[in-house]
Amino acid sequence: MSDLAHIVEIYRAIRDAEQVDGNTEGYLDIQDEPMRSFLLQTETESGSRSDEIGLAILSEPEEVQVGVAVHVRLFPPKLLPVFPCLAAFLGNGALLLKPVGEFYIIEENWFSEDPEPPPEGKNLESLRGILMQLCDAATFVDRDKTRLLFADSTGLVDLPINISPKNLKALTPESADDFVVFCSGSLHRQHRLEAIAKVVCRQTRGISASNRLHHVFRNLDSILADAKSQYAVFLSAFSYEKVRDEVEALKVEYTAKIHKILSDIQGQLLGIPAATVVVATQMKQADAMGSVFITNAAILLGAFIFGIFLILLLKNQGHTLEVIETEVARQKRQLKAELPEVADGFEATFTMMERRISHQRDILWTVSVVVCVGLFLSCIAFWVLNSTAIKTAIH
Repeated sequence: MSDLAHIVEIYRAIRDAEQVDGNTEGYLDIQDEPMRSFLLQTETESGSRSDEIGLAILSEPEEVQVGVAVHVRLFPPKLLPVFPCLAAFLGNGALLLKPVGEFYIIEENWFSEDPEPPPEGKNLESLRGILMQLCDAATFVDRDKTRLLFADSTGLVDLPINISPKNLKALTPESADDFVVFCSGSLHRQHRLEAIAKVVCRQTRGISASNRLHHVFRNLDSILADAKSQYAVFLSAFSYEKVRDEVEALKVEYTAKIHKILSDIQGQLLGIPAATVVVATQMKQADAMGSVFITNAAILLGAFIFGIFLILLLKNQGHTLEVIETEVARQKRQLKAELPEVADGFEATFTMMERRISHQRDILWTVSVVVCVGLFLSCIAFWVLNSTAIKTAIH
């Protein structure tokens, strides 16, 4: 169990609690040995650990026993993420600019490891999702001063990250999900984020800096609607003729890449007959171990070296073909997601490219089989011409 989990357990188990100089003092009934060990460790080590975890044992060390109530003091720790209230947690904008780890909020009795967050905290992930998209849309993210800077043709707009519990409670999951889905869409994502940035600049420029982020959360739906309108204008620039020209350009580009798969190894392919089958005709009858047998063995070894390297080359070209196939599929999905109403009209083009890819893959497999058959025939020829010498050497 972590130090924070132990502290949370103490906060929840302390009784007769009272505030003394801004700190919480009360009595803790030690229920088990892990809690006793944790308290003893805190008590026996240097005072710096007490400050780090925000716990001081006011009872005598010998009183720290299982089944005994000890007097403890709880105060803000230096290292553990313990916050007095939700406002203090949200006000620290730096926490929300990175994955939120473990934390405990005293007033809400909210531990991040609880199965269910309190009603006030159900929208935390949605709020952080919006903030992450705003960070992506921002021109610059100042993590030291926890602020976002947006720039447009008019100038800079500064958005300090000062989130309040009202923002968290007022947020609706539906609006947050719509905003995140729009901003995180893979298709033309940069244009989506630019649209968000322009709307944020326009709507918040006349508002005081401290209220700008609050305005964004309160008017999330209108900001999203405005950004979608701008994005629609951007998409309207895609006429059918333009899309057709782009698809035709893709067809030419990928068709050339597909054909290049074999043209790159054309010289090696022409050498297959000479290196596998024709070499067998260069072998001579060897009745005994000697120069003729060595020559035959060298010819066979050369054929195998050529065949192995060629098969490796074919395998590499096959991987290249897989990359092209993946890219063609991605372009097809992108067109369907962007312009589904016209995507079916280009289905034949993509089908043609897919067939050519399949055809090239069949050729690569055929060449591999031919190489293997050629090597097999070379082995047969070697055995027929050298079997007498081999048997004589064995006997």
